[in-house]
Amino acid sequence: MKHFHDAMRQLQQATGRISHLGENPWGHLPELEKFFNQPFWQQMSQWEPPVTAEKTSETVKETALHPPLDLFQTLGKIIVSCELPGLDRNSLKVALRDGKKLYIKGKTKQHDLSDFLIQRERTYGKFIREVTLPDEVLSNKVKTKYRDGILELQFTKGSNSDTGLVYVVTEI
Repeated sequence: MKHFHDAMRQLQQATGRISHLGENPWGHLPELEKFFNQPFWQQMSQWEPPVTAEKTSETVKETALHPPLDLFQTLGKIIVSCELPGLDRNSLKVALRDGKKLYIKGKTKQHDLSDFLIQRERTYGKFIREVTLPDEVLSNKVKTKYRDGILELQFTKGSNSDTGLVYVVTEI
């Protein structure tokens, strides 16, 4: 916490000096760059606040990773297509709550060459994605496919006798 207070004090000082820019506002840019390149800010960019997934007893770290998904509905099926490039297949868990609330949980792996990284645009780590399905589905009638970084889940519509949280996919 000491580093945080020191960084905030330095930020206050830097912004105070910048507020009196005078004729050459660009002359203060090296000072700002030096300030934001300090180790404290690099650590803050990697900080992940802990959150608890709704109605599950498992705590996960929410990251910037929020895998996009598409929902499709036919007469008898609901299909979920979720982008998960680099998925650690052993970490995948898919669960249904009361046949309608879908949870997709897992972890994406960093590239093997991450030690040589020069630019990062993708995010890695643990994620949990939840979505409410438009209709109730059967927890025992799910087809799973993972190919080219896309997870596809095909659920059969129907009234479910299972209540509570039911894991429907634990491996792919």
